[in-house]
Amino acid sequence: MNIEFVAVEELNLLPYPERSTLVFITSGSLKGMLNQRPITISAPGILCLTEDDQMQVMEKNDVSAQSFSFHTEFLNTIRLTETEAHFPAAPRIQTGLSLFEHGCTHHGVPRITEKAYPLLFEWFFIMGTEVQAQSDDLWVCRIKKYLIQIMGLLEELNQRRYWIIFTRTTREKFRWGI
Repeated sequence: MNIEFVAVEELNLLPYPERSTLVFITSGSLKGMLNQRPITISAPGILCLTEDDQMQVMEKNDVSAQSFSFHTEFLNTIRLTETEAHFPAAPRIQTGLSLFEHGCTHHGVPRITEKAYPLLFEWFFIMGTEVQAQSDDLWVCRIKKYLIQIMGLLEELNQRRYWIIFTRTTREKFRWGI
């Protein structure tokens, strides 16, 4: 299986080749550069990295971090029925992929709220437990379920953030005639 869970992430080898990676910073803080942009993350925090990112950690202060990495093929799903031609040959899970597309709205450090973090944390560690235990034939399905939930919630939190910024900016421009 093209997935890994690292319970004690040292942050020195990130990003991993041929992987997308979710890194949960559960205590401490770090400063560094991500794609030539300075970042500072204090716990609780999350990093979303792809193999193409360039990450340099410059300072770590009592950091505790865990990571879940997956190959993009992990997001491929099986065809539901062979008789329906309107399904693509290799359907892909799309939820949360925008978190890994760094640009003007995303920069690899998604916003999280105090209310959302305990739920994200719970799902993340259930996912890690499933990777370690591989208890039955459905462990991969459960991991995908929790990964979709995590990425979906992160995406929602971050879309809402930029919508609020856009709405406020637009309102101010309208009020001032800009």
